[in-house]
Amino acid sequence: IESIKIGLQQGVFPVKIQPFWIYDYGYATGVFYGDILLYFPALLRIMGLSIQSAYMIFVVAINIGTTLISYFSFKKILGSNRLGLLASMLYTLSYYRLLNVYTRAAVGEFCAMMFLPMIFAGLYQIFTYTGTQKKVCLKPVILTAIGLTGIINSHILTCEMVALFVLLTCIVFIKKIFRRQTFFQLFLTVIFTLLLNVGFLVPFLDYYLTEEFIINSSQWQTGN
Repeated sequence: IESIKIGLQQGVFPVKIQPFWIYDYGYATGVFYGDILLYFPALLRIMGLSIQSAYMIFVVAINIGTTLISYFSFKKILGSNRLGLLASMLYTLSYYRLLNVYTRAAVGEFCAMMFLPMIFAGLYQIFTYTGTQKKVCLKPVILTAIGLTGIINSHILTCEMVALFVLLTCIVFIKKIFRRQTFFQLFLTVIFTLLLNVGFLVPFLDYYLTEEFIINSSQWQTGN
């Protein structure tokens, strides 16, 4: 948060190589780890709030966002306001999420958890579609693409786990994938997600494929 604030004050946007780290040499946190939501508390810092106050307001905002998104998503899936509210309460107050927020301070992870119900709701609508109209419904496509964008720009490990979940879902419902409507919706979801995240994915892949870091070094891979 503090490095993003300093970068913005220096006229840098987006802040890919964050200053203030490593004795002001900078560190490529913004290249390998999505931090788009951290611009909100960084702006609060620029407005004069302390780092503690900015972070606490940020946590409150994430809690509210998680509650609203999970309610909206579960209501879509369950078709009931009451069940949607109950599911939202169970999800928002789940022990693991609260542990991430208040004990581990796992910012990337609890930010990503805000978008998981949205992805689930979007995929649920895509795979359970039973209509016969020829026009493609874009609502679940946009819902899923926004959810995927949220986790890509929050927590890469969650992104990998969701990718595995989506792959398993496609395998289980492989017959439904080849329905015209479902296939086209999934195709559009991939395209929309790539377009929304090109600003993060291009630098990420460029650095990973053209430079040597610990994670892709031969020394790391061989265990030497």
